[in-house]
Amino acid sequence: MSHAQWEKDQLAKLVRYATLPSGHEIAYDSQANLEILRREILDDRIYQNRGIHIGNGDCIVDVGANIGMFVLLLNEILEDARVLALEPIPATYALLEINCHRHNRLQLKLFNCGLSREAGETDFDYFPLTSVASSMFPCDSPEFRRNSRRFILSEIRSRGALLSWLVGVLPEWSWFPLTETIRRIYQRRERVRCRLETLSGIIEREQLDRIDLLKIDTEGAEHEILAGIESGYWPLIKQAIVEVHDGLDGVRSVLDTLKTRGFQTSYEKLLPTVDHLYVVYATR
Repeated sequence: MSHAQWEKDQLAKLVRYATLPSGHEIAYDSQANLEILRREILDDRIYQNRGIHIGNGDCIVDVGANIGMFVLLLNEILEDARVLALEPIPATYALLEINCHRHNRLQLKLFNCGLSREAGETDFDYFPLTSVASSMFPCDSPEFRRNSRRFILSEIRSRGALLSWLVGVLPEWSWFPLTETIRRIYQRRERVRCRLETLSGIIEREQLDRIDLLKIDTEGAEHEILAGIESGYWPLIKQAIVEVHDGLDGVRSVLDTLKTRGFQTSYEKLLPTVDHLYVVYATR
């Protein structure tokens, strides 16, 4: 048995499983991570919004697939599609493999890499307890920590009417000891080396003649990924959903890029009380 296979077997013994509303059993890394993905993808349906259409026969590229929640949703709503799912963090990719091999019925190919403007390798910050926050652009500025505490407050608000009321009536500073403690625990980070490709390289190597939906959720790498798409490949992209992590300035930059490529665009906050997270939608 190879060392890589041994590592996968050990992971399979350690992971936890939860049952989704669809009846699918999904392998996950932490409860917090599972709840974030379930709310965004299954409850709020952020990838089925603002005129985005997903249909049978589509070619869908999922950049930042994490543990595969969106891939499982695609399996629930589609009978036939070509899906390329990319996840750079090795531990998260292993969970993606488990979930996709257990539940997939689509034409699916997995890639253990991230995307950027150039192919190569780089270090990522990996958060074992909140892998959705893992990033090739790590940040520990006062603004990043403040945004993280506000995100935690929004999570506390979602846990019930009483907590939502308390968050609404008490000043933000009064929550600091609790939210800062939670942030320190859940933002414990590890440094991992990951492979990078460009979307143009993927299109060429996989011989894609179209991308019906490009979904990007990459914790700050969205600008680099868009910059890595060569001009000749933009017409192949019919729809795009881009999660933006640097506020309205980042939104304007993404909108400008997409509009110059012929897209009609709109955007919305990912969470009403969090000011730096947005989702940009683009259709033709």
